[in-house]
Amino acid sequence: MESVLLLLDEPFKGLDSTTKEQMYQLLLNYWHTHKPTVLLVTHDEKEAERLSHRIVHLSGNHPVHLLEEVSIIR
Repeated sequence: MESVLLLLDEPFKGLDSTTKEQMYQLLLNYWHTHKPTVLLVTHDEKEAERLSHRIVHLSGNHPVHLLEEVSIIR
């Protein structure tokens, strides 16, 4: 049975640029093939823009609250 939810918490942090590009492509290929819902937590805005359809910016305060939600048009 295929997973319907993929949770990723800073999965590309600390990778060199070549490996990071390869991992981006693996993730995108997996998504195109299996269509899971993916929740990607990152502090890298360019990474979020490249890999996302929607970006949610959250506050760093406690309690956390929604600052902004952006839809990426492809």
